[in-house]
Amino acid sequence: MNIKLNLFAAALLVSVFTFGQGETASEKRGQAGATELQLNPWVRSAGWLGGSIAGVRGAEAMRLNVGGIAETKGMELAFANTNWNSGSGISSFALGYTQQVGDSSALGISLMSMNFGDFVQTSVDLPEGTGVTFKPQFFNLGIAYSKQFSPHVNGGILVRIVNESVANVSASGIAIDAGVQYKGGKKDAFKFGVSLRNVGSKLQFAGDGLTYRGTISGGSDYDLSLKARSEAFELPVMLNLAVSYDVISSPIAMFTLGGNFNSNSFTNDQLQFGAQYAFQNKFFARLGYNYYSGMFGTEEQKTDINNGLTAGIGVKALLSKGLQDDDDKKAKNSTIGIDYAFRGTNSFSGTHGISVTFQL
Repeated sequence: MNIKLNLFAAALLVSVFTFGQGETASEKRGQAGATELQLNPWVRSAGWLGGSIAGVRGAEAMRLNVGGIAETKGMELAFANTNWNSGSGISSFALGYTQQVGDSSALGISLMSMNFGDFVQTSVDLPEGTGVTFKPQFFNLGIAYSKQFSPHVNGGILVRIVNESVANVSASGIAIDAGVQYKGGKKDAFKFGVSLRNVGSKLQFAGDGLTYRGTISGGSDYDLSLKARSEAFELPVMLNLAVSYDVISSPIAMFTLGGNFNSNSFTNDQLQFGAQYAFQNKFFARLGYNYYSGMFGTEEQKTDINNGLTAGIGVKALLSKGLQDDDDKKAKNSTIGIDYAFRGTNSFSGTHGISVTFQL
């Protein structure tokens, strides 16, 4: 195996070991921040949860396991819109672009923004509202690189800029993701993946919105502009250990089962299971389930608004047929895919998402 891969895998395993040390998730939950980084805005993978992570490919891999973008052939462009917890007024928009570079590498760019709607500004003197509205802005932008180290192993890294802002106050920082994928067996039916996400420094809010008028008393009173300090917060580091297996693999149908262990530094560990059935690589049905300790307990023990169930459907259509030449072993076809996913919630009316993916 390539020495670079050995070093990459060793660094990732050290990170995994370090991840498990120190305070428990319940002890640190109040220190969490930038929790939008825990959300998966992509629809195909959301439909069957952890079943997709070991073998995730293309633009969606930049959110789950960046090693998967090395499988990009040509170019992939994806858009997704998700209505989180329908009735809450929260939505997200995601854009992903991956491009094959040479025979065994790929570059990618991913963008995600959150929309929370309009908020009414209030004050101590006007608790019913000042007549001014504002919109919080949560935004992150990632740049990724992934390489096929061998026909069976991919590895990649992503650097993500994280920004949160609200009413003249903002916080910015850098998060790093790393991931490795392995595939093997007959027709590469078995897949295994490890990814470590959202490793970075603490973020801290600052800006004019934290200033206020104050009075210093002494021999004489002075009115001054004072600035409050906000507490720094940590990023939600996550570890995924995923496997999947193609139970059926033929040109007519493919049926894949998979699972993922998700460990988060600020919430309960999760076990995610999923299945996908593909007919002629044109029609897709997906089903998933997410379990965590306490989800069937009291309201105080439930730490996740989701009830565990996910489902999705999708279609893929041919846009144009590729022209094979002497240098190509296989012609590249251009396709468009449209997918829908549903995630059940304990409150509201569930989370609904739709995406459009172009492969050129």
